[in-house]
Amino acid sequence: FLFLMVETSWSQDFFYRVNHLGMEEGLSFRHATVVVQDNVGFIWIGTRNGLNRFDGYEFLHYTVNASERGPSISGNAINDLEIDQDGNLWVATNQGVDVLNPTTNEIKSFSTSEVFEKKSGIQGVDEITITKTSGRVFIHSHLYQRFDRFYNTVEYQNGNFSELVFSDTSNRKYEYIANVFEDAESSLWCRPANTKTFFQLNDQYQILNAIELPDSIGPYRLKK
Repeated sequence: FLFLMVETSWSQDFFYRVNHLGMEEGLSFRHATVVVQDNVGFIWIGTRNGLNRFDGYEFLHYTVNASERGPSISGNAINDLEIDQDGNLWVATNQGVDVLNPTTNEIKSFSTSEVFEKKSGIQGVDEITITKTSGRVFIHSHLYQRFDRFYNTVEYQNGNFSELVFSDTSNRKYEYIANVFEDAESSLWCRPANTKTFFQLNDQYQILNAIELPDSIGPYRLKK
């Protein structure tokens, strides 16, 4: 279920009205995995049984099988939701990724195999990173091999997916990326999985700089 809080004021006092939204009110599943609000004002709620759009009055459902209640999306288990600089909603599912225009309700879907075409064994999309400065879109997933977890990252540009892979001066190849972000000057930084080093990359994924965290911070204490 989901709680929505509405703030009202009277003089210097603030009061909150809490609305409970559950399956009885139209939510497609009892647990929400992720919630965002788009530029139009819709509230989007991801669950393990589809995507929900709430307009303040009622829900519209998005699931794998299209119906009169809403368009079809790539998968029912919603892992992440992000809004890009054009106001589009990016949806990470257990079967791929969807790009939804909240104004027109048009959806463009990509299967997991389309997103990670060079990788086998990946079942779905875990997370989406949209950088705040330049709006670059990175899509993340993982696979397990012999009890190890490997992270895979691709960048979406002009309808194509490019794998985020780079090598250092000793020709060591980094292809499993745990963190991606931009600094205030729009420079791209990333950290390979199971390392403590952040690399600054140019647009061709060539290393410009590297910063290694102190020994007191182990790689497993970092996010992911």
